[in-house]
Amino acid sequence: MAKTNAKGRSKGVPRHVRLEHSTMDTPAYRSLSPNARSVLMEVMKRYNGFNNGDVGLGCREAGEAIGRSPNTAALAFKELQAKGFIKPREIGHFNIKNRLATTWTLACKAPVLCATS
Repeated sequence: MAKTNAKGRSKGVPRHVRLEHSTMDTPAYRSLSPNARSVLMEVMKRYNGFNNGDVGLGCREAGEAIGRSPNTAALAFKELQAKGFIKPREIGHFNIKNRLATTWTLACKAPVLCATS
């Protein structure tokens, strides 16, 4: 365990995505496609402990991150929504003046415990 500074914050601990065995053993997680699992990891990677509901990730960026097309990423987002892992807070749109990605909410109190159904 890392030492803490005077304010109680740890130093030198790298950020990580934690996915517990209890989550990975759920029927919901086990039924996800590999693309959906990869997109879920990307959404969880952007969660910093305070920004749930404001995790921005669009189909183009998700597709690039997982090495797939934006259409494949869009299908993965739909699958994650259908199985209850994520919910859109604000739907993104793309036009000349405004390029906003959808902001996502991880559908659980702590991303570690997502979708225990």
